Amino acid sequence: MGTILKNVLIISPTENLMESFQSFDTCRDWEMDYCQDSFSALQRLKNSTYDLIIMDEGIGPLDPFKVMEYVFHELQKSYPMVIVGDNSKPEAIHENYQRCNYPIEQYNVDALVHYGKSEEKEKKLFSLEYLNELSDNNQEFIEESIVLFKNTLDAKFVDLQKAISTPDFEEARQIAHNIKPSFSMLGNDAGPVICNTICYNALESEIPELAQTLMKEYGLIVDEIEKQFPKLKAV
Repeated sequence: MGTILKNVLIISPTENLMESFQSFDTCRDWEMDYCQDSFSALQRLKNSTYDLIIMDEGIGPLDPFKVMEYVFHELQKSYPMVIVGDNSKPEAIHENYQRCNYPIEQYNVDALVHYGKSEEKEKKLFSLEYLNELSDNNQEFIEESIVLFKNTLDAKFVDLQKAISTPDFEEARQIAHNIKPSFSMLGNDAGPVICNTICYNALESEIPELAQTLMKEYGLIVDEIEKQFPKLKAV
């Protein structure tokens, strides 16, 4: 039976953990990525999103709790996470994770599916909540703000593409920093995270792909805005 858990990252010194999950019918629809160590996993997490992260407790060089710290505080992302091992013990400062022991059984898989569903957060393309509160639901102000959002980001993305083509990656980082508040104004979840990654965490070689991801997110927002505000389509 298919589940909403589609993208799962497995971090383990060997592929045995991934193979354990692949042996269950429940997991057949999962798209599993495998990383042998925590460093390669963090590189992948900079540019990818997952419904669930499953870690062997013996991973290195960073242990599972240090991986959590980096993901939460440096990448500013939040995922349901699971630690698998024989000696996993709870650590009080972490809440967003579950534990299970070897060998993996069907009830473990069922529990993880339920956990992933309960932790899944709906990702908003945009929300007018902030603008409604700011303007006391003034429709004219809201529409003017949306037009400003579109015009500003259209220009900024042209500048971003030029900076990447030059290449001038410090300028690209600064542009991403300037773009971030526009996404926040419309309550978009993904845009600020991508902007932060470009500004503070991304290698120069990663910035072009991240910029494309950011522009794709912007395109999705504009498409949704034009559905809700047809008269702004030609503005």
